[in-house]
Amino acid sequence: MWDAKRRVLKIKSLKHGIIQDKRGNVMRAVFGMDVSKTSSEVAILVNGEKVHGYTILNDAIGFNRLLGDLKTVHNPEIIFEATGVYSRRLQAFLEESGYAYIRLAIGQSASS
Repeated sequence: MWDAKRRVLKIKSLKHGIIQDKRGNVMRAVFGMDVSKTSSEVAILVNGEKVHGYTILNDAIGFNRLLGDLKTVHNPEIIFEATGVYSRRLQAFLEESGYAYIRLAIGQSASS
């Protein structure tokens, strides 16, 4: 699923981008992003456990790297904080690529 430098998941299968554990339970994949002026920190979590993290530039090259990872899983959850003009490029990219996302307002938690 991710390259050798990344943490290996203990999963049964990754068929059609659906991550399953050894019992066949579907596992949740979440991409959380901390967006700043020129770059974004990306954290990938599976069932709440961080399995990988990296930094991308907020440009076409960085967004294409993110897109490559998003395409590896079925229906990824994407969450990022609304940081005004900084997050608008990411938001536009996700919309153009057909991905749903959750944009958190500053001070809002994911559960609210």
